[in-house]
Order: sequence, then structure tokens, then C-alpha cells
Amino acid sequence: MRIRNKLFLLVGVFGVTMGLLLYSSGLVLDQSKVGGPLYGSIVLNKDLVADILPPPLFIIEGYLTAHELEDTSDQKKIEELVTHLETLATQFEQRRAHWAQELPAGTLSDSLLNRAVPKAQEFFRIVRAELIPAVRAGETAAGVEIFEQRLTPLFQEHLAFINETVELANAESVKTESEVTAQVRSNVLLLYQLAAGLVVATFVIGLLISRSVTKPINEVVAAMQGIAQGEADLTRRLPEGRRDEAGELAKWFNTFVQRMHDTILRVSRSTEQVASASTQIASASEQSACGLRSQSEQTASMSGAVEEMSVATSDIARQSAEASRIAAEAGNAARDGAEKVIRTVEGIQAVAALIGETAQTVALLGGRSQQIGRIIEVINDIADQTNLLALNAAI
Repeated sequence: MRIRNKLFLLVGVFGVTMGLLLYSSGLVLDQSKVGGPLYGSIVLNKDLVADILPPPLFIIEGYLTAHELEDTSDQKKIEELVTHLETLATQFEQRRAHWAQELPAGTLSDSLLNRAVPKAQEFFRIVRAELIPAVRAGETAAGVEIFEQRLTPLFQEHLAFINETVELANAESVKTESEVTAQVRSNVLLLYQLAAGLVVATFVIGLLISRSVTKPINEVVAAMQGIAQGEADLTRRLPEGRRDEAGELAKWFNTFVQRMHDTILRVSRSTEQVASASTQIASASEQSACGLRSQSEQTASMSGAVEEMSVATSDIARQSAEASRIAAEAGNAARDGAEKVIRTVEGIQAVAALIGETAQTVALLGGRSQQIGRIIEVINDIADQTNLLALNAAI
């Protein structure tokens, strides 16, 4: 797979991953947004708890406990109810302090803390200061009067302010939910836009990176193809201006081509030198061949001379044998008698003449032997020169 395709594949995987991430984020936001299923479940549980347990800031339970207190005469029951009222008063103060710190200034805070709470505080003050002492003293009529004339009007006012606070809180909740929903929708839309922009930017950047990576590589490939399949132009160079891996690749490619060019140039020069030396060796070999042909001719001539000398030597031997035969015949003739002396003398004279000729022939043979010795020296010199030429030719 080409690098360009790999980069596009990487961008595609990133885009798919981003799409899946956005889809899952949208599902999470849809589930957990205000008014969504999770939020609705939380609100439902809180509403259920609110319906089961009386809220501490709403003194309905204190009002009912006070009504039960003013209607009983059992001391044990009275003390239990008093203890319960004190607990309710303590819980009321704790929640009042909490909301006084947490609620921001505004209509809701004013309705709760400045209207409903003072009525409840006055309710608990009257319970402690008047109702409980009257009930403990057994003054049932006074207790009933305190409850009906003092506590019930305070509870009614407190209830009215509580209802007002609840309406304000519900309106504020609806407003806040609308604002949060709009904000979440806006944020989700912005998230989708950013994701789409990120995908597009990633694609564009990937395309630019792909071009920046593949372009110098394609240049190197084209240069290598030109060297391998084209005219083998070793003078071609790649630009080295880039300050990245592509620039390093171009630099080392140029270095490699330059070294190859220098090597081939040296080989070419060496080849020319070898060709020149070969020409010189061929010329020397031709000269050696000519010399050898001349030596061969001289050797053939010497061979003829030697053959002539051999023939002459054979003639001398034959003549010597003939002389020996004649001498033997002369000796036989001398023994034959005196009558043959004359012929013997004549034969001796003839032999003497023949011996003179033989001496001349032997002298001539000695001269020829000296000539043969000189020829042999010349042959030895020629053999030495031939060996030297053969050694030079071998070198």
C-alpha cells in the first residue's frame, strides 16, 4: 500500500473514530441532559422522598405536633412531644442556615428567608415560651387558645409564603432547565461543528502531509528509474533545501549518485589505460613474432650448414677408410715380393697424395668446426633473447 493511501486511511479511521465519539457523546448528553431520562429519574426520586418525608423548612409536622401537644394531658406523652418539637426546631434551624448560605440573593431567597422563615421562627418561639409551659401546667384551655389564636395564624401565613416560595422555585427551575437545555443544545451543536471542522482540518493536513512526503519520494523514484531504465544520467541531482527526512533522503541520494559517478569515471579512466597498455603489448608481441620468424630462418640456415658439414665429415671418413684399405693392400703387396715394390712405391705416393688431400680436407673441416662453434654461440644468444622476449610477452 502506498504511503498516500496509508495517510488517507489514517485520516479516514480518525474521522470514523471522531464520528463514533460524537455519536456516543450525543447519546450520553441526551440521556443525562436536563429533562432527559437520567435527570428525570433523579427528580422522580427526590420528589418521592419529598412526598414521603416532611421538609424541615416547612413546619407542617411541627404544627401537627403542637396540635397533638395541646390536646393531651399525659405527662409522658407531653415530654415525648416536646422532645420531638425541639428536634424539629433544630432541624429547621440547620436547613435555614444552609439555605441562607447557598441561595443567591433574589426573589426566591427573599420569599423564603425573609418571609416564610420568620413566621416559622416565631411559631417555635411561642411553642417554647407559651404552649409547652401551659400544657405542662395542665392548663388545657390556655393551651388550646394559644394553639388556635397564636400558632394557627402563624402557620397559615408561613404556609402562604411557603407556597409562594414553591411557585417561585418551580418557575426558577423551569427557567433554569430551559436555559440549560438551550446551552446544552448550543454546546452540542458547537461540539459537532468543532468535530466537523477538526475532521476537515485533519483531512486537509493529511493531504498536505501526504503531498509533502510523497513528492520528494516520487522525485527519488523518478531519478532512480531514470538511472536504471533511461540514459543513466549520473549528473542529475535532487534539491536539498528541505529541513526534514525528505531533505535528508535527497542529500544522501545525491551523495550516492556522486560516488557512483566518481567510481564509474575512475573505472573509465582505468579502462582507457588498460586499452593503451594492451595496444603496446600487442605491438611488442608483433615485434617478438617478427624476431622469432627471423630466428627461425637463421636456425634453418644453420641447420643446412650443419647438414653440409655432416656430409663433408662423412666424405672424410669414407676417404680415411679408403686410405686404410689402400695401406693394407700396400702391405700385402710388399709381402708379395719385390716386384711389387715399384707398384707399392707408386701406391704409397698415391696414398701420400691422397693423405695430403685428406690433410687439406681436415684443415677445412677444422675451419668449418670453428664456424659451427660461432653459430652455436649465436644460437645460444638467440635462445636467450627468445626466452627474454617470451618472459616480456608473458608479463
